[in-house]
Amino acid sequence: MINVRVGAGSASVPVVGARSTLEYPASVGEPKGHGWWTKPKLPRVERFVRRLAHRLETQFTPDERVDMAEARIQTHIRTTGADGGPAANARENLARSLEQADRWTGARVLREEVLAARRRHLGEENVQTLAAEVRLALNLSHDGLTAEALPLALHARDTYRQLNAVEQADLADQTVTSIRLAGGLGTD
Repeated sequence: MINVRVGAGSASVPVVGARSTLEYPASVGEPKGHGWWTKPKLPRVERFVRRLAHRLETQFTPDERVDMAEARIQTHIRTTGADGGPAANARENLARSLEQADRWTGARVLREEVLAARRRHLGEENVQTLAAEVRLALNLSHDGLTAEALPLALHARDTYRQLNAVEQADLADQTVTSIRLAGGLGTD
């Protein structure tokens, strides 16, 4: 049995179907499925990932990035299951790559799957779920489906406000305004 320990004051969190016990800070909370807990943010790792993502965006064509993202989804499905958190993150990345390759309809299907998975595992009021709602709303708006996009963006904005997430609420408010303008509804 392998024990992994991150940070001081950590609590043991058993991973479903794993042979080891992972320990994360008690503030992280209990996982709601395989790969769904929030890991502590590590600034150095985040910088490395941002630089790597920038290199990938400039080094490969959009179609090559789509192919790589599809391969990553398959890997995550094999390791954590089709409904695991890493598989949902990989679907999110593939949707972004598809949008960059101007394949908005295929990206919409993935964004809907990601939103459904996040609602199921993280709940309606989780910031990752709300961010997925905003991204789906933007995708729908791009294809001219403002009637479907506006309720999603409004829900995300209002929930962000309830959670006192000011920056995210401002971004969601900008999204609502852009959707209304794109649909010819004017600002309100």
